[in-house]
Amino acid sequence: MTTDSVQVTLHNSQALIQIINANVTYCAWPRAGGQTGGGIGPRLQYLSETMPRAQILLFSDTYERLVDRIIPNIIDFLQNKLKLIEGEDFIKYKKPPENWEKPLIPLDKFDRVISFATGTALCLVSLTVEGSANAYNAQAAIGDEIKFCDEEKIDTEVMPALRGAQKEFGHLPEYLSVWMFTDKYGPKIKWYLKKKKLVNQTAVEIVYTLQMHIIQLQEQIASSPDNQKLVIGNISLINKYKQKLDRIRKHLVYYSDMKPYENLQTLGDFFFKRARRICKSEYMYNVAYLNHDPDKIEHTFYPTFDQQNKYKGIIDYDPLKPFIIAMDYNWRISPMPVAQTTLQKKFTIYAIIQLSEEHLQKELSQTLLLNLSINMAGV
Repeated sequence: MTTDSVQVTLHNSQALIQIINANVTYCAWPRAGGQTGGGIGPRLQYLSETMPRAQILLFSDTYERLVDRIIPNIIDFLQNKLKLIEGEDFIKYKKPPENWEKPLIPLDKFDRVISFATGTALCLVSLTVEGSANAYNAQAAIGDEIKFCDEEKIDTEVMPALRGAQKEFGHLPEYLSVWMFTDKYGPKIKWYLKKKKLVNQTAVEIVYTLQMHIIQLQEQIASSPDNQKLVIGNISLINKYKQKLDRIRKHLVYYSDMKPYENLQTLGDFFFKRARRICKSEYMYNVAYLNHDPDKIEHTFYPTFDQQNKYKGIIDYDPLKPFIIAMDYNWRISPMPVAQTTLQKKFTIYAIIQLSEEHLQKELSQTLLLNLSINMAGV
């Protein structure tokens, strides 16, 4: 994938992931946060230039999501930003012409592959299809809509397919790299949010400082190309810094958490006003569009349950009134809510007990009495 100089305007988070260039990057960006135009697209271009003729995995939970939602955005980037032409520069889901460059590790099937004339192969992987990555020997991976993906599936399907071309690319921090993108409003997001704990912030700051210094040195060369002493000295420093950066980046994890309205200049005020209007709740708007961390149970059966419904102590229940007990069979849990209409004339839940086989047998009543007698909220 070779192009002339292409100018892409990036907001802060988009620019930072390119500057940090960690081996593993988790991008938690809101809807319309520029995942393709400022993340996946530039990353794909960069990988194809840094590791020519590499296989690159593009994964999500299903092929349908990849083909119907993710690939069209990537194709738009290729055609409108990189000015590539389908049929001449890249081809989808069929064997490429014989005169095109081939991947370092050849492919036999192309029905789930986007091939480039330069030899780069973008290979689609569905996490719902067991073994869908088995045929590939990829040198990097990019994931999108990770809020629908199980971490275990990524570990068992994607990671084993990252292999090969060690001799050519093993020294690079981009080799066996994995970058993932998602917004936070989804059913399987909790494991992803925890990845921010893996970040070594000191290492990230070192990488940022060195890379910015390299950019300054490159700008000096560009402004004074005839100053041989400056050019030679700067190139020597740049190479020295790059070697140090490669060592750090190869083991670096970066978590990009986009700030609210960071993409306001690109999208405009009306976009956010409209988004607030069409969202089903303020919570959905805050998480999906302002990128707040979700703080409620996903797919909860009690959407209005909050702190005021919790059991406060012995004074907030009426010993002369009956408890309201119900077996509740939710799709994730099977709880037994225990509640009462209290003296304050409000409905209070005293305990939500997770049902299991032993509870359903002899220990159920003992567990209930224990929870209530020691004044536990149990929520």
